[in-house]
Amino acid sequence: MIHTLHNRRHFLKTAGGGLVALPFLASLLGETEAMAMTPQLRFITLFNGHGQSQRNWHPGIDLYQQGGSGFRSFPLGDLTAPLSSVLEPLTPYRSDLNILGGLDSLAQGHNHNPRTTLCAGGTHQSVDQILQQSSRFNPNRLGSMHLVGSNVGYKNQPISYRKSGQGVQGIDPIHNPQMAFDAFFGSQVGDEARRRRKTIASLVLEDFKNLRRDPRLSLVDQQRLDEYLTHLDELQKKIDQTGSGGEVLKRPTVVPNVPDSSQDDEVIDAHIDLIVLAVRCNQLATATLQFSTDTDNSVYSFLGVQRDFHTISHENNLPATELPRINRWMAGKVARLIEKLRDVENSATGERYLDSTLVYWGNDMGCMPTNGSNHQANDMPILTAGSGGKRFVTGQYLTYGDFRRNQGRPYNDFLISILQGFGLSPDEYEQNGAEGFGTYERLRRWDAESRPVEGVAYDLSQKRQTLPGFLSK
Repeated sequence: MIHTLHNRRHFLKTAGGGLVALPFLASLLGETEAMAMTPQLRFITLFNGHGQSQRNWHPGIDLYQQGGSGFRSFPLGDLTAPLSSVLEPLTPYRSDLNILGGLDSLAQGHNHNPRTTLCAGGTHQSVDQILQQSSRFNPNRLGSMHLVGSNVGYKNQPISYRKSGQGVQGIDPIHNPQMAFDAFFGSQVGDEARRRRKTIASLVLEDFKNLRRDPRLSLVDQQRLDEYLTHLDELQKKIDQTGSGGEVLKRPTVVPNVPDSSQDDEVIDAHIDLIVLAVRCNQLATATLQFSTDTDNSVYSFLGVQRDFHTISHENNLPATELPRINRWMAGKVARLIEKLRDVENSATGERYLDSTLVYWGNDMGCMPTNGSNHQANDMPILTAGSGGKRFVTGQYLTYGDFRRNQGRPYNDFLISILQGFGLSPDEYEQNGAEGFGTYERLRRWDAESRPVEGVAYDLSQKRQTLPGFLSK
């Protein structure tokens, strides 16, 4: 929910009790004020489970065969397109991306551990919630959104955690796009109210017309206002259509052994559109979108895959296209979000919504050298997009590991880099006077079968150190 309304947006009250925010209109502020406007920072996390295959995920697999250790950086623009078999849909956005390799989870009991992604396996609040509560990152107390595309797994654990009276509690993501819309934007949810309700666009049409006639409004902002209202109207219709039946999107009481996930594609698209709408309304500081629960038993039959994702992820001798086909579909959804965030936010400066945002696509497991994943904790698959207000570099392939030994740096360092990159100091995220973030239980690296390797330890001497090459200087 929204705590405080940002004064740089115009808000219109709807008859249903919700609030509709209009996009940033630079011409109403004047060029000097618009140029000086500091954009709202945003952190958006997308998650899927079961790890990745090194050969399908990383660009230029021969980099691993060449060996080498320590930090290395390669411009993504210099790599041959496509980026990789999984990341192919993201190739057009390479200048806005980072791919990070060689970061290992140090959490013990790595078996389906969603707290790895934003908590580094520890009992901390998750990174998104720490940022959400930080006055440095979120001074206007904007809201957070938590969504899940498929909920057909034998575990339903979230990736986002915040403090409560009982300690640190998980935030359950919302599966139904209609419920997510109502929860975030405050619309009426009853069936009778939904039948009576007009579209949001019609409810604010008169106020919109008055603003549209404002002589100060530039042609660029007139076009932006027209496009925004159309976007809002189309999204409302899409959500009403997706969620009106209430049966397909309803969380099942009993999860079948071979669930039907045929509508996941439409649900995730609606969730992405919701995130984009909240960004354009300037009501969102953080969001998490889980493609699935942490153990994904979905059967992605619409992709031509007839077995559940969890079973496929455990098998090493798979058809060459089966596993990457699912992950490439997820990469396409990440590309959908990035494309929508590339629209210009401030016409006075040309800054895009993406320029004020850091998008992170992550996992709770690492990359395996073979086709499938065996609950590997090494080489976590990490992709980021956007510079987070010029705080993070883009367009780089950053590697930190010794790939011949399959050992890298602690994954904890990546999350610390995000927190410090957004201006937080250690006292805002460290617990009980202990340096670092998350758990550091696994002191030695594991081999491909998740067995400890004697005599090979991680360097934990500098737990407050950020990753080289990732933060802007």
